[in-house]
Amino acid sequence: MFTTNFTQDQIREINRVKIIQWLRAHQTGTKQEISSEMQLSIPTVTSIVQVLVEEGLAEEAGLAVSTGGRKPKIVRFLPDARHALGVNISTEAFQILLLNLNQETVDREDAHFKAGETFDRILERVLERVEAMLARNGISKESLLGMGMALPGLVDDDRQVLSYAPNLGVRDHSFQEFQERLGMKLFIENEANVAAYGEQLAGAARNKGNLVYVSVTEGVGTGIIIENHIYKSNRKKAGEFGHIPITDGQEKCNCGRTGCWELFTSKNALIRYYGEEGGTGERSVPGVFEAYRNGEQAAQAALERYTRYLYQGLDNILLALNPDFVVLGGDLGDYAGDVIELGSRLELDRRFYGYEQTPILPSELHGQGALMGAALLSLEEVFNYKKNVI
Repeated sequence: MFTTNFTQDQIREINRVKIIQWLRAHQTGTKQEISSEMQLSIPTVTSIVQVLVEEGLAEEAGLAVSTGGRKPKIVRFLPDARHALGVNISTEAFQILLLNLNQETVDREDAHFKAGETFDRILERVLERVEAMLARNGISKESLLGMGMALPGLVDDDRQVLSYAPNLGVRDHSFQEFQERLGMKLFIENEANVAAYGEQLAGAARNKGNLVYVSVTEGVGTGIIIENHIYKSNRKKAGEFGHIPITDGQEKCNCGRTGCWELFTSKNALIRYYGEEGGTGERSVPGVFEAYRNGEQAAQAALERYTRYLYQGLDNILLALNPDFVVLGGDLGDYAGDVIELGSRLELDRRFYGYEQTPILPSELHGQGALMGAALLSLEEVFNYKKNVI
């Protein structure tokens, strides 16, 4: 799928990324240690380290103990030399995350939408909050690698357009003007895709090459990772499993179709089932699971009904893609373990031959996969020489 015939410039860039990755993992080390562990020549390491020092990504930090001959110089990684922004826009709120090069949180902010607020006004507020965040942390735009933005809909990242977001009521919204006002690189992407990317880099599927992430929010999105890359296809529409019909019912989805999987497995569906079963607790995802864990019969009936629908869609994913892993996240993330355990108890994970060999994992990013993944889109420009979308 990817070329292996590299030019000299590409080889140098690959070696540069390898050295940056080594420094991030170790924080400090000598050129001799880098050379030995990365199997690169001392002149190559010396040349690249010098460039990193000039770029402000590393510094020389004294001398190490000599094992014979001249004492080697220590090279120190500078994680606060650059930063990355991530923004997640849902149908109810937006979140902003500021990371340093170690993927450590520098700042975080959450804001709910206001009644009657337009999408343009929401983006205006994002710009205002970003400016305020940078100011209070004393960070200049020049030190930023860019902003990644997770959006709940079909995204054409090449044209910088949110093509269709039915749950936001937005169609064909261009982000070119937003990027100009932002004053830095902007990477827009579907929410489930970047959540999958976040889980693959920093969550439950860390370092696993092939997976599907299922994001349960007001809708249901799926992100596909193939050979460590987000898969979207040439038309940018791959992975819309949430809009595959699972019943022949007439209930209409916001996309205009009927019987879509997300109608029966969104967080709103779970809350609706809880009400229909006569639940007396709080009508929210945490409320339903609290009642379930306390043994309330209505919550148990609602969650069983929900889980059966959820596994219908998971069957489709497994039969279509046969991934190494499936990760459940979004607003369901902190409670996915309960759903997976119930699915196993109901033997829903044994419908098809080989199904049990595909692990279904709860998200480790506590419902923040899209936000983390969005920030990592620009951060990984430094640490990954491969394009992250195919």
